[in-house]
Parts: sequence; C-alpha cells; structure tokens
Amino acid sequence: VVKVRLVDPSRVRSNRRSGLIASSCGICGGIQQASDMYAGLPHVPDTLRIEPARFAPLMEAMQSCQTVFKTTGGTHAAALFSCHAALLASAEDLGRHNALDKVIGQRLLRRQSAVGCGVTLSGRVSLELIIKAARAGIEIVGAVSAPSSLAIEAADQLGITLCGFVRNGRLTAFTQPHRLA
Repeated sequence: VVKVRLVDPSRVRSNRRSGLIASSCGICGGIQQASDMYAGLPHVPDTLRIEPARFAPLMEAMQSCQTVFKTTGGTHAAALFSCHAALLASAEDLGRHNALDKVIGQRLLRRQSAVGCGVTLSGRVSLELIIKAARAGIEIVGAVSAPSSLAIEAADQLGITLCGFVRNGRLTAFTQPHRLA
C-alpha cells in the first residue's frame, strides 16, 4: 500500500489522457512475431521434478484458498508450489494475470525467489502468463484449462513444462515432459 499526501494540491498539473487503452498479448502493438516478446529471456532452470499424481492435491490446495470464488464463481487463482509439492503462496483475483502476479509478488515481498518452483492456474494459459513464469524462473505451469498455441510455443522455447487440462486425476503435458517423474 502506498499512501500519498499532497502538500499543495493546487500545484498539481493534470496529466489526464483520453482514448482507448486495451490489454492484449502485445502483438497488436507493433511486434512482428510472438517470439519477439520473449527473445532474450533465458531458459528456466531444470531442477524441478514432480509426479503427475501430485497435481491433483496441488489443484485442490489452490481451490481451497479461493474464498471469493466459492461465493461468486467469478475469480481466478494461482498457487506456487515447491519441489516437494508444498504450497508456498496462493492468490485469487478477477484476472488470471493478476493472480499470477500476486503469488510471485508474495515471494518477492518475503525476499524469496520463485526460481525452481511450479505454479497451478485456474484458467487457460496465455503467452503472457508463460512469459511471466519464465521471468520468475518458474519451471512448471499446470492449468485446469487449455494453453494457447503461442503459450505452448513460448513454454517450449523457454524450457517450461506446460500442462493443461489438469483435472479429474489427469493432465496433458504440452512441453518439456521430462520434469514429470
């Protein structure tokens, strides 16, 4: 939380903008190819191994932390887990991206890293989520829903194990399946 108190509000100039502000994967903003968005990012480490059967309890742990979802059915969640499949951080938010930002942020606020961890997500996996995971050093991304084709391509290029349709005791490994012991 940041609180700002203006000493003399009359001296503040308005810098208001008007116009449409949209969110997207960034390709619409002049980037020629999706791969340009993650070019230069290093591969994530290759230290994490997990049995596929451990995903079910991880998903359950993430869902048990979704207090707002239980009431509204309208939020997404993310949960960070360790190499021992222990829950390290969880968060929910209206946006998928914000939920992931929150769990990474929780680790940073504790002066701990997300490097070598995995994450479970409650929704579909987009390119931007894979880029965020790579920047944080997250090795495994498991989601209850499908990844986009751009997410699959980026995960493979960045060395991330990407699993979709993680539900009902099953999953589909789209990239880097060697981490699934």
